[in-house]
Amino acid sequence: MAEVKLAERITEIIGMLNNGESVNIKQLAEKFETSERTIQRDITERLRFLSLIKSDKGWRMDTQSIGKLSQKVIQNFAAISGIRDLYPSLDDDFLKSLMSLEHESAFLIKPHNYESLSNQFSKQLFSKLEAAITRKERIHFYYKAKDYQNIQPYKLVNYKGIWYLAAVDNGKLKTFHANQIGSVWQTKELFEYDLEVEKQINNEESIWFSKNKQEVVLKVDADISSYFQRRQLIPEQEITKTCDDGSLIVTTMVADDMQILPIIKYWIPHVKIISPSSLDDTLRKELKGYMY
Repeated sequence: MAEVKLAERITEIIGMLNNGESVNIKQLAEKFETSERTIQRDITERLRFLSLIKSDKGWRMDTQSIGKLSQKVIQNFAAISGIRDLYPSLDDDFLKSLMSLEHESAFLIKPHNYESLSNQFSKQLFSKLEAAITRKERIHFYYKAKDYQNIQPYKLVNYKGIWYLAAVDNGKLKTFHANQIGSVWQTKELFEYDLEVEKQINNEESIWFSKNKQEVVLKVDADISSYFQRRQLIPEQEITKTCDDGSLIVTTMVADDMQILPIIKYWIPHVKIISPSSLDDTLRKELKGYMY
């Protein structure tokens, strides 16, 4: 019952703040029949993700943020962050439980490894790239000691915790590691937005954009088959056969050997390459060079 009361209290306080009300710690403590220390913790810890401002009357939400919090906003954020399917649902009851602190909730989500972009340079970079993408404006920038001119930016894509810029360079769709882009110049020159390019970016499961892909067939030992059955460990992964011994035949389409080789190396010796033979040869040469 304590968890339910906490969730209900936090939800009601958020509702009050979201409606533009100022909340007073003493009054809230009386309203919810709890201590001022608990309410203080609600405000400073449990609701620290909100843009709150302290005043003589108590605490209130930043004017620009009032009225913008809703279940729909949270659902949209989860969708664009690629985590919507992580949760069984995102209805009101589930969100109430989820928003409790870890040790008071039934849920614990351990963070994934991701690239930190909290510095001021990254914020300015993303702001410029976002503006150029929105306006469909060509840009120039330095990337890995090379000057790129008249680039057509389409999307900022997060793949496995790393941000990339998906953009067209001289008619070819490419990806650039966002954190290695420097000195962005906005040209004020617009480009013709290609919906087919956007479709290709949205439909590709990785950041390897190419219309020319080769099929890779792998055999996965029974010992680790459950990992591949629970979730996609390989882009465009398809389990085409379950063998009598519990092993799997897994196929995928890749644009470049480096898209698949690091994954295979991670699972050695439990994953073997059936085809193409050229990929198997490349793997053996790399392993031989490493061993000797």
